[in-house]
Amino acid sequence: MADLENRTFVFDACALIAYLKKETGGDVVADLLSDPENHCKAHAINACEVFYNVLKAADKEKAQDAIGRLRQDGLMIVTDTDDNLWQQAGLYKVTLPVMPSIADCFCLALAVREDAQLITGDHPDFDPIEQLRLVKVRFIR
Repeated sequence: MADLENRTFVFDACALIAYLKKETGGDVVADLLSDPENHCKAHAINACEVFYNVLKAADKEKAQDAIGRLRQDGLMIVTDTDDNLWQQAGLYKVTLPVMPSIADCFCLALAVREDAQLITGDHPDFDPIEQLRLVKVRFIR
């Protein structure tokens, strides 16, 4: 479980998209990203979800700009997918009481590894995971 002093946050795509689109909860993400004391991270698979979400709505240039903006605003995209991380994500995919996407499983595996708060707006997938107390889940809305 994430320590209250730990200022590491792992974001799922839902939270990052809310930030980029200025949707409800995006201000919570903005506050976390803007604090230089915070370590804000997303796994590359979750960044890919953001990229293709913008790509579907616009074009490749806007999708690349969105990822660039997230990085500029303080997000670190974790490209590490070592054996322990991807195997843990696979284990979550099979054993959790919900059927989260594989991207959500990578987000969870990274948050557990980093002892971070998991930042999301996705209640259907993460409410049951929060009850397991694997990590502290913080909902943006």
